[in-house]
Amino acid sequence: MSRPSRRLQSRLMWGFGGFTVVLVALFALFAMAFAYSVEDAFFQARLGSEADRQTDHRLLHGRWAPVGEGSIRLHERFEQLPAGVRAVLGPEPGRREISTSDGRHYHVHAILGGDGARAWLASEVSDELVVRPMRGALASLLAGAGLVMLLSGLALAWFIARRTTRRLSRLADQVDRLAFDEAAPSFGNLTGGDDEVGMLARRLQSLEERIRAFAERERAFTRDASHELRTPLAVIRSTAERMRASPHLPPAEREHAAGIEQSAMQLEQLILALLTLAREQASKSSGPAVRTPLLPIVERVVVEQSLLLQDRPVTVEVDAPRHAVIDAAEPVVRIILGNLIGNAFAHTASGAIRITADADAISIVNEGRLCGDLADISEPKPFRKGDASPGFGLGLSLVQRVAAQSRLALEITGSEAGVVARLALRTEH
Repeated sequence: MSRPSRRLQSRLMWGFGGFTVVLVALFALFAMAFAYSVEDAFFQARLGSEADRQTDHRLLHGRWAPVGEGSIRLHERFEQLPAGVRAVLGPEPGRREISTSDGRHYHVHAILGGDGARAWLASEVSDELVVRPMRGALASLLAGAGLVMLLSGLALAWFIARRTTRRLSRLADQVDRLAFDEAAPSFGNLTGGDDEVGMLARRLQSLEERIRAFAERERAFTRDASHELRTPLAVIRSTAERMRASPHLPPAEREHAAGIEQSAMQLEQLILALLTLAREQASKSSGPAVRTPLLPIVERVVVEQSLLLQDRPVTVEVDAPRHAVIDAAEPVVRIILGNLIGNAFAHTASGAIRITADADAISIVNEGRLCGDLADISEPKPFRKGDASPGFGLGLSLVQRVAAQSRLALEITGSEAGVVARLALRTEH
């Protein structure tokens, strides 16, 4: 198993970093808005105070009072306002803060006397602005503070993510190294934590214990099935062979004995295939690959499966070099070749069957006329079989599983010209 990509840790850091950036941006906007609001509120409060004084004075004396604040000007007519201010107040009478094109900044307050007279207070505050001249410095200060917050957030995210993912990585490594044939538990002190990782480790350890118990029951069944099933079948097969070889047996009975022998042989192959599939540890062994001579097994399988030809006009040609070897144990090779060659024999009505091998693969080629209609042999499924098959439709499905377990590539193709089964001699890595 490859090392984890630390994706969870990266996602946590990205999440913290993104949250920090958003938080810093919102804080900076709030700080700038607050500074501008405070400054504008100060100028408006000053104009409001002057407006109240002017209103009271006109109510008592019937005229506007002289302006006491130096930067504030009283304009009794709209035309007296600066041109830039009039240009903005014309379409927007309620506007209180105005920046003109010549770079000046005004705060304006309209007042209404008790006798219905109107006037305007205008304060040119360009020289009194505080926030705008220090806007760059304030932005730099906020940027520096934001960078410190970002780095702090990333450091905190890295610390939390590392503590979180370190135990998860250890747990993943322990799961990857599970060996159910060992007695010692695999998760050690990871089960002692009170957090989610500890709870997951305890659940996995409980699952491991159940799998160990199941594996032990499976091994016991494998031993019992191997002894209790294969031995009676061997007796049935040998008895059928002797009956078929008896010169005193009528032809019809001899044909029945051949059928019994054939069925016993198929059951032996089926049991051997099932037991081989059950031994998962053999396919995961880290030791050197087993290499088995190919030709002796091919010859033996051809002789054993010849009963399936049933005196049909079929020629069998075997062309395999004596030094050819296959990267699999002998029982596995017998299972695969027994089913492939047996299927070729059972489904050929007449013609030729060629069994050839080269440095890379062994091929069973059926070039003759087939018996009945075949099921889809390119993707065999359990209990789906051709019309002429004497079995239960399990052979090719089991063969593919055994080949996959042994890491041997198996390809079966069929066309009008015939059927070709090609088995690689070297394991895939």
